[in-house]
Amino acid sequence: MRDAMDDRNLNNHVTAARHLVHSIEQSAAHSSMAPYELICNPGTEPALAIELAWAAWTLDDRRALPALRLALVSGPADVREAAARALGQMGDHSSKPALFALLLSDEGGPIAGAVEALALLGGPDTLAAFQAVLDDERRSDHVRGMVAEYASLVRGGEALVETLHRLTRSPSAVLRFWSAHSLGAIGEDESLGYLRALLGDTREAWRGLTVGDEAKAAVQCIEGRLAP
Repeated sequence: MRDAMDDRNLNNHVTAARHLVHSIEQSAAHSSMAPYELICNPGTEPALAIELAWAAWTLDDRRALPALRLALVSGPADVREAAARALGQMGDHSSKPALFALLLSDEGGPIAGAVEALALLGGPDTLAAFQAVLDDERRSDHVRGMVAEYASLVRGGEALVETLHRLTRSPSAVLRFWSAHSLGAIGEDESLGYLRALLGDTREAWRGLTVGDEAKAAVQCIEGRLAP
């Protein structure tokens, strides 16, 4: 039943994305350029550019890649974030230099998109960049927390386990929370002691959830995998 519902939802998204692109192709207002060129056009409303970025990766439409790459380095912050996510979803490894540059910046929204995209693209260079951010105490807890959140998605993310263990002892509730999250997803039994030490941390870290809540979920996830 769940698979059938997921398939219907996916089909609905694809249909909506196709309708959006087709409607722009038929629009007299945008007849002078291809639909995806609007993503990086300075005169495009950000909401429309974001919708088109979503449509591009939903349809995996490679025609959008040049516009997405340009928007990543020149668009408004929310469009850059959307472009980053789309490029990650579409597996565009050529955008990595620009994504790494965003990761090193101080731009909140675009950094979030860059972290997600780099986690999806993976590779030793992504692991090294994530490690550097997690180790850099000059970066905000918010940025380091985003990297900790996505660490488990990087192929080879197990290499970050020792760092995540260390961050469970950070004074920051945000770093503890997201380190627990990724340790639960990675699922190594050696993490259980670190996670159990967080069970009594009642500080809220994300959407009303406490560090202890996330640590409990992570412990349950690991123990579930270890059960015979």
